[in-house]
Amino acid sequence: EMIEAAAHRVFDCIEAAAKRFHVSRTRIFLAGFDAGGSMALRIAMKHPESFAGVLSLGGAFPSAHQPLACLVSARKMPAFLAVGRDSQVYGPEEACNDLRLLHTAGISVTLRQYPCGHQLTEQMLRDVDRWIMDQVTAIGSRAR
Repeated sequence: EMIEAAAHRVFDCIEAAAKRFHVSRTRIFLAGFDAGGSMALRIAMKHPESFAGVLSLGGAFPSAHQPLACLVSARKMPAFLAVGRDSQVYGPEEACNDLRLLHTAGISVTLRQYPCGHQLTEQMLRDVDRWIMDQVTAIGSRAR
């Protein structure tokens, strides 16, 4: 199945990076844009113990194949959703529906809307960097 193949590729990439660099297994974040963001959400929700957080930039929360099957573990993993105000692909209304679903499921979500269409912007990437660093700092303070 395509979803499992994508998950295997993600984990293969993590292993390859871990062989070359020092990778803290408690600080791995999965992110993607558009369909890649939806797939990042799908993989992270299926394997929440493997990720410190998940980010979807312009990608809707997946609805098929039971994306919340590992809900108890997924509640420990924060999520970041980004949406372009004028996007015709994944707009504010869809993002609000996803936010409602994730909040109801008990998942910590940060939602940001940007003054753009369906694209990545410098501000979006700055916010991603800041959000990840905030999560890493929170992980460090919980470990003490």
